[in-house]
Amino acid sequence: MTTVDPMPEYDPIEIEILRSRTQAITDEAADTVYRTAISPVVTEGRDFSTTLLDADGNLVVGGGFISLHWLAATRAARSIMDRFQDSVADGDVFLVNDPYNGGGLHPSDIFICRPIYAAGERIAWICMSAHMLDIGGLAVGSFAPAATECFQEGLRIPPVRLFAAGQECADIWNLVTTNVRMAALVEMDMRSLVAAAHVAEAKTREIVRSVGVPGWKASIRALRELSERELRRRIGSLPSGEYFATTWTQWGDQFLETPCRLTVDGGTLAFDFSGSAGQVPFFINSQPYIVLSSFLSWFCPQFLPDLPYNEGVLAPIRIECPEGSIVNATQPAPIGAGHMHVAFNAAESMMQCVRLAAWAAPKPLMGERLSGPNSMCALGMTTWGGLDHHGNPDGWMFMEGSLPGASAGWEHDGVDVNTYTLATIGLDGTDNPPLLADVEIMESLHPILMTYRGLRRGTGGAGRWRSGRGLETHVKVAGTAGVTGQLLGMRGRLPLEGVCGGGVGDVTVFEKISVDGETFVLRLASGGGVGDPLDRDPELVLADTAALVYTPEEAGATYGLVFEPGGLVDHAATHAERHRRRRDRLERATPAVRPMSDKAVRDTAEPTLPLYPGVVQRGCLAVAEESGAVQAPDSWLDGCPTLEEEQPGDGVPVIVRSYLDPLSGRALHTEAVPRGRRGTIGTRPLRWTQAAT
Repeated sequence: MTTVDPMPEYDPIEIEILRSRTQAITDEAADTVYRTAISPVVTEGRDFSTTLLDADGNLVVGGGFISLHWLAATRAARSIMDRFQDSVADGDVFLVNDPYNGGGLHPSDIFICRPIYAAGERIAWICMSAHMLDIGGLAVGSFAPAATECFQEGLRIPPVRLFAAGQECADIWNLVTTNVRMAALVEMDMRSLVAAAHVAEAKTREIVRSVGVPGWKASIRALRELSERELRRRIGSLPSGEYFATTWTQWGDQFLETPCRLTVDGGTLAFDFSGSAGQVPFFINSQPYIVLSSFLSWFCPQFLPDLPYNEGVLAPIRIECPEGSIVNATQPAPIGAGHMHVAFNAAESMMQCVRLAAWAAPKPLMGERLSGPNSMCALGMTTWGGLDHHGNPDGWMFMEGSLPGASAGWEHDGVDVNTYTLATIGLDGTDNPPLLADVEIMESLHPILMTYRGLRRGTGGAGRWRSGRGLETHVKVAGTAGVTGQLLGMRGRLPLEGVCGGGVGDVTVFEKISVDGETFVLRLASGGGVGDPLDRDPELVLADTAALVYTPEEAGATYGLVFEPGGLVDHAATHAERHRRRRDRLERATPAVRPMSDKAVRDTAEPTLPLYPGVVQRGCLAVAEESGAVQAPDSWLDGCPTLEEEQPGDGVPVIVRSYLDPLSGRALHTEAVPRGRRGTIGTRPLRWTQAAT
């Protein structure tokens, strides 16, 4: 049973006013960065954030566009305090970027941190972060897939002073600008962060003057306790037990495993990544704080969208990552893209475990906010370098690579060109910020011509509710002899899975077309569908064909639609065709590992409890609730016939496996795995394991 200590009495109106004022501080600081930075990755791509912490480095509130930075900011401030101890003074401004020494998600994410003082004592920290266009290292743009150790990825900066008691430390500035490409752009972006920190400091002092130092401390403590208390209560509504999910990160022909086990025990969530692949000499390694930052950025909007995301959210959550693994690499392992690759996949394992627990809850949790895998696990980022129109060194990143199609949701289709982490909220406070860099600005700044930018077409992510569509972009070199690039795509072979029998998503495609000059084509992946595609409303399929999402031929092949001569749906023929296809699935399927008879269902009078969408628990049995077909008493997947399809591509074969209702042939779960692997999920609430004994 979950028990939470009672909260002290606070005035809820005063607390909410202070929360709103602190949020306004981070928003104004973000606005300062947006208006004073000059590189496109910040001004167009919005790859920056602002984080307000208390005096000890605990998270108070985050702002800007990259929520992933907020937890990393707490680590940056604490590393500064550990290094400088009592010598931290009013007017100091610190710089740090090395992920192994208190830095951000990767070396290109620098932190500018400033302590805030009032009445002679430190009362807060403001931490600004942004992606620098270059931080040195092997490759232009500092994403270096060829790096085999962290020393090759860029300038490694432990916590150092940029300003000491208000005086600029010119030697540190000179050290940075001497070791990076496009130094003028990098310096101006850094100075925009310093300016924003100054704005946030002044505004925070205004609040403290109005409420007093004791009132400030008490209020932010109350906010933290409120978030912790409510999160523990919500976790307490999840069934106690263990839940399992596995993801893989592809590097060349290797698939690196990140298995996650979630233990729900009262008001805590404990995640364990034992069994994860060992660290590798590639730039995809990660760290626990990066994995947890990624998870919280996805978990909070789904599980507690109405609660402040502050330090209180961290208290009920534990994460164990074995040292020397890809989720807890040690020096000198390269780490430059570990957030986009391993950390995002590991965070998706964590989210899948939470979904499994929510689906097994006696009362529905999260409802329409539940969906398939996060599409941020399917980025297609690219960086480029060469000479610009005037013959000067140039480099840039295509933020278009952060716009795959979202997985389908519960009772709704996925969002097109979705990004979950970049530009999650506009500067005007809306949920629909401008996500794409302006074409004309990019063409004026860099030697490129964007000949096409639109939605990718096709039936990837099919389902009762389908995924959104990823972005497709065509680019040509213009005004220079040529450019070189680093392609950082994910999901080139292993697509994101569907949910509840939904189809897998599209994979990322990089292509070079040599017609009328060379054109680089980027087709971004998509998430998975929700529910069996043969259950999609025919009228929705017809609307998709009218909107050119896919062709009528693709609609027939994927969704089993039969059209009349005039182009309308023949509903009777469609129903018959779908029934025929489900029977055909069962005829072609591999038999269940542990099939059971219908008599076992008829003989049980146990109450029905949810286990997974479409599957319920009756005593020690798992039952496909629509048809009454029985699954296995341990893993319900073992009671399902399976249908396998090998994905096209070279290297280790990728298998898409569907687990079928043994009576109706309806797809209950679909997974994409390297050949030889089986069962990416597991649901074992205590009531299930105890019933089995």
